[in-house]
Amino acid sequence: MLGYGIMLPLLPFFVQAHASAGGAAIAGGLMSMYSTIQLVSGPILGALSDRYGRKPILLFCLLGTATSYLLLGLANSLIIIFLAVFIDGLTGSNLTLAHAYVADTTNAETRARGLNYSQLAFGLGIMAGPILGGLLSGYGLSLPALVASFLTFANTVFGFFFLPRIIIPRTPRDQAVFTSLFVGGSIHEHLPPEEYPKFSGCSLPAQPRLCWLADEFPIILQRPLWLDARAE
Repeated sequence: MLGYGIMLPLLPFFVQAHASAGGAAIAGGLMSMYSTIQLVSGPILGALSDRYGRKPILLFCLLGTATSYLLLGLANSLIIIFLAVFIDGLTGSNLTLAHAYVADTTNAETRARGLNYSQLAFGLGIMAGPILGGLLSGYGLSLPALVASFLTFANTVFGFFFLPRIIIPRTPRDQAVFTSLFVGGSIHEHLPPEEYPKFSGCSLPAQPRLCWLADEFPIILQRPLWLDARAE
């Protein structure tokens, strides 16, 4: 999450560095594309992790994120930036899979504490990442992206060697849900309505504000606060 925190507020400046006009609109479009791809890929990656285990899918997602940051650091056109965001959206289920891994490896007594630790790591990354990214951006936009890529690659290597692989036994109902996602059929045939996510309607209104803060706010503040993220 430190790499994510580094890159999130700098993405509009990457766009500005390679776009002659409409930087805010392009940055907003990138975030919308990222979220749309995650909407499609998230359930698929979750189902794959149910079938093959959390570890290999989590490492795949971390590797994809590291690759996307590396592309951003080497980007010399908007096409490369769009490609980097596309890859990150496609493999951007790191936090969800990390929470699922914690849930699988804890019992009822320790699960809440484990999830709190996971959320704590997320919060620390979001707090420290923008500060680190802002400091590094004084030496050029490429440096924060390359540092974020290195940190994520290091996290991937650490997970490969030290993270135990755990496969949770799957029930016939799990098999039916997996088949519905990848072979065809309606998932509603296997999941009762009371198991549908009931909180999504509550969280939806907060998402546009989050996207606006991430993409447009740095550009809006650039002039009055004389911010200058210099491109190499």
